Amino acid sequence: MVSQDVWVVLGGIVSSVYLYRRSLATKYPTLQLEASLPPIQVSQATLAERGLQGDRTFMLVSPKKSKTKAGDGNGDGDGNDLGKGEEDEWFGHYISDRPKNALLIPTLSSDHSLTITAPNGAQYTTPLLPNFTTENRRIKITMHSSSAETIDLGDEASRFFTEACGTVEVSLSKIGKLPPPYSQSHEDPNSTHPSPPSSASYMIASSASLEAVRSQLNEPLSIIPFRPTFLVSPQRGRSLAPWVEDWWAELRIAEKVSIRLTSNCVRCVSLNIDYAKGDFKTGSNLPFKVLTKTRLVDPGQPFSPVFGRYGFSQNVGETISVGDVVRVTKLNKSRTVFDWPL
Repeated sequence: MVSQDVWVVLGGIVSSVYLYRRSLATKYPTLQLEASLPPIQVSQATLAERGLQGDRTFMLVSPKKSKTKAGDGNGDGDGNDLGKGEEDEWFGHYISDRPKNALLIPTLSSDHSLTITAPNGAQYTTPLLPNFTTENRRIKITMHSSSAETIDLGDEASRFFTEACGTVEVSLSKIGKLPPPYSQSHEDPNSTHPSPPSSASYMIASSASLEAVRSQLNEPLSIIPFRPTFLVSPQRGRSLAPWVEDWWAELRIAEKVSIRLTSNCVRCVSLNIDYAKGDFKTGSNLPFKVLTKTRLVDPGQPFSPVFGRYGFSQNVGETISVGDVVRVTKLNKSRTVFDWPL
């Protein structure tokens, strides 16, 4: 193993349980709701089979609209009809398409329950491990080219999120079975455990690279829009160059967890979302535009800027905390090329 003499500190565990929370993710870990909402800060997290424990296990879903005859009485007045009965005619919410969802704030309680608070103060609470019956509707959706089975949490959740999101119909569902959408997975492809429907189990970013972007903007920039699982920062008295993570192949956290980094994380306009307002920022000096000037560095995605690295780990059951030392144990000799599957 090649050991790079760059020691950094785990400064944040920002992940995707289902909701993404807009607060001090530069200092604390976070869990999210599969990129549907903001993150939740946690001080430590346990590695599960396909990501952090509890991470990206819920998702907001809505029925797709299909064209119907105008005036047949079954549409919404615009020639659209909701395919409620078809389990494969649903789509998952992504905050890049629905920035208003950023105003829904999730919190975790000591009794292992998840509470979402709407801007008007209304709340919905569910256990992280709900008790399902055969009456709970199964909904199939496609995420990142993989078919996923989700389980509807019921009418109460649907009423809350439909009103909070301000759209025709929204259901809260728990992710069920999903085959791994990547070829370099460290996990058993035949596993039936719940799987987060994202590009990879983890995503690493550095505070040095965040500062490099901040220096080009005229306003403060949070790490939240970048949605990393882990944010690493240099130890006191040490330095870390921006974008050095482009070359990282493997990290070791607290000398007990190895993260294999397989691909760059390419970015989209979701970086321009204002999480305080639930809308896209306006103006000419925006994070995504700034990155496109200097970070088109992946030959596999020549028109998408890079910020962060995707990774996987086999160290299921290990717990890591904010402040743990992170050591770079392998470097790539050349840049990795983004491809699908990862």
